[in-house]
Amino acid sequence: MGHHRAVSTSPGPSARGAVDLNADVGESFGRWTLGDDAAVLAVVTSANVACGFHAGDPTTLRRTCAEAVARGVVIGAQVGYRDLAGFGRRFVDVAPDDLAADVVYQLGALDAIARAEGGRVAYVKPHGALYNAIVTHERQAAAVVDAVLAYDKGHGTALPVVGLPGSAFLEAATVAGLPTVREGFADRAYRPDGTLVPRSEPGAVLDDPAAAADQAVRLAASGGGGLGVRARRQPRRGHDGAARPRRPGRRRPGAAGVRVTSRLLPYGDRALLVELDDVAAVVDLADLVRSDTGLADLVEDVVPGARTLLVRAAPGVPLGRLRDRLADTSPPAATGSTGSTGDDLREQVPTAEVEVPVTYDGPDLAEVARHTGLREDEVVAAHTGTPWRVAFGGFAPGFAYLVGGDPRLRVPRRDRPRTTVPAGAVGLAGEFSGVYPRPSPGGWQLIGRTDLPVWDLDLDPPALLAPGATVRFRAA
Repeated sequence: MGHHRAVSTSPGPSARGAVDLNADVGESFGRWTLGDDAAVLAVVTSANVACGFHAGDPTTLRRTCAEAVARGVVIGAQVGYRDLAGFGRRFVDVAPDDLAADVVYQLGALDAIARAEGGRVAYVKPHGALYNAIVTHERQAAAVVDAVLAYDKGHGTALPVVGLPGSAFLEAATVAGLPTVREGFADRAYRPDGTLVPRSEPGAVLDDPAAAADQAVRLAASGGGGLGVRARRQPRRGHDGAARPRRPGRRRPGAAGVRVTSRLLPYGDRALLVELDDVAAVVDLADLVRSDTGLADLVEDVVPGARTLLVRAAPGVPLGRLRDRLADTSPPAATGSTGSTGDDLREQVPTAEVEVPVTYDGPDLAEVARHTGLREDEVVAAHTGTPWRVAFGGFAPGFAYLVGGDPRLRVPRRDRPRTTVPAGAVGLAGEFSGVYPRPSPGGWQLIGRTDLPVWDLDLDPPALLAPGATVRFRAA
């Protein structure tokens, strides 16, 4: 048993030769731990998070979503049969109406948890026996599609769905107008017809990391090659918790010249949502859109997120025109950290600079030192020694996610979030640093505090730390 992991090329017009790595996470339950979600989330670009029907309890799902948001990993709903005892790997002959209701329930539950942690559900991928059943089971395939459509209608979204190439599920989704993503598995054996070899048969799972990496490259670089599938997404599996297949798989697609890139999705009738590799690409593309004179008359506003950039069309500008212009814009290549690809560009884009005086006496300073292997004074020196940049805002009004700092300061969130974090607390979580604008719950590692107000409704704008601004911390 293990983490499902996938590589896929995105379906957008500018996504030729691009891949996405996804994995099944959030499948622990109570005292029973399954896999190493933190290790997986460190290398994938999308996370198929369990929704509680086949695996995952609410606390696990919330922790997983928080970790995904902290690392800038896109959250997907891994919906399945109501089958905890069988881990969702047993076919259930459920009535289509009941199945549709179950899927809507799972989508709503996971999206609420994701939003509580500053994220959202961005796509849907069926799990296990349901995934395999709807390759040919047309009534259940239609039920899952109906559920996604119903959820989309209530939220004004168009969630992409992930499935096996040539499946009844993707065919039904295409007919219904849903965005589809075809998936190829890096560490599963295939039959000549492109379906997966059942787990009950020998050789169904590729346990050799090198073989899985080679298959990932073939699927991503050649669109399926001799495997008989056209892959846009490739999952890998490793529910034994071992992280060994993951990093080789991540390197090999890059070595083959395959990269992750952007995807354009409609967001209502006035905006486009650009999905990107990582927060570094978001920051750089936001700069590019703001500075591109060819886009100046087309764009009213840009709103960056952890892995997305919302681009709102100016009044009277047809959305198709904005889409075409953005499709012609070359987004920066993924770098894994901000500041390494857009230096020349940022010199052309004036940004505000804010100095934040900090008293470094936070309750988690010693824990951060332990995580990083630094002394406490070295943690302070690292935090103040490198300028940070506001990538996006979220979680609470005025809360800015800062990126680009010293990479040694990447630490996990607290296992148990605090019920109240005081205003002005300065914290770390994943690649981010931030200042809490007001008292609120929070799970970041607190290393200090500042008296500088970062949110004031009497000011215009009320947020001191706006996207694009440079932030320098100074020991008070």
